[in-house]
Amino acid sequence: MNKPVQERAILPPAKPVRDTILVGQVNPENNEFTLWLGLQLANHGYKVWSDVTKLLGG
Repeated sequence: MNKPVQERAILPPAKPVRDTILVGQVNPENNEFTLWLGLQLANHGYKVWSDVTKLLGG
């Protein structure tokens, strides 16, 4: 007798997790807002990358 073939679920490929937000700004006068927005996003569980906090001047 033939045993039934066990069916396998075909799942779609997993989507990458996007949990980091880039906050960029052009004018130094926006630094205060950029810092505030980054803090708000971080408080809601996002990883935040900002040129204001991550880049060092040279």
